[in-house]
Amino acid sequence: MNLKLIIFFVIIMFIGNASSNLNDCELIQINSTHWYFETNQTDLAYGEYNYQAFANNISSEYRTLNVSFVEDSSFTVTLPVGELQGNFTADNSTHKWLGPDGQEVGTAFFVVENTGNIVQSFRFYINDTVNNVIYYTSLSGDLSSPVELNTTTTTVIITDLAVSGSDDVWIYANLTQPAPGTYSRNMTINSS
Repeated sequence: MNLKLIIFFVIIMFIGNASSNLNDCELIQINSTHWYFETNQTDLAYGEYNYQAFANNISSEYRTLNVSFVEDSSFTVTLPVGELQGNFTADNSTHKWLGPDGQEVGTAFFVVENTGNIVQSFRFYINDTVNNVIYYTSLSGDLSSPVELNTTTTTVIITDLAVSGSDDVWIYANLTQPAPGTYSRNMTINSS
């Protein structure tokens, strides 16, 4: 009973996940007793794959090779040249669509690049609000679809960013007579 279960599992893993066939691999001989498979498959999903390796032409004499592919969700965030943080400086107490220093027409404040090996989405949020100040993000500098940035950790700003892809993100603040002063808030960017 266990043997059938194991064989069934191997077949499911091989057929279900790998979607590969022997024509996708090349058998390379190292010496009279050692061989290895070489493949350039690019359509494999992340996970574990089982391949059967034969030492001779007797199909019942094989070993199962387990190969694992690991997800990498790394990314980089680049700010405009010379900027280390977002500074919003208002010349009066009411301002609409105030951008931080360094953000200009055609120059977003953040460039998020997917340096991992999976498609990713990104959530942006701040650690605390400021009374009478609302922050927004936008993937276009023309404010055609701004998204409010707040303490909600589930607000997705970038959806399905391809591997090696990047998105520009603009950030704005709307001020409606906040109390005078200097405020400091932390913004977090997470991938999912």
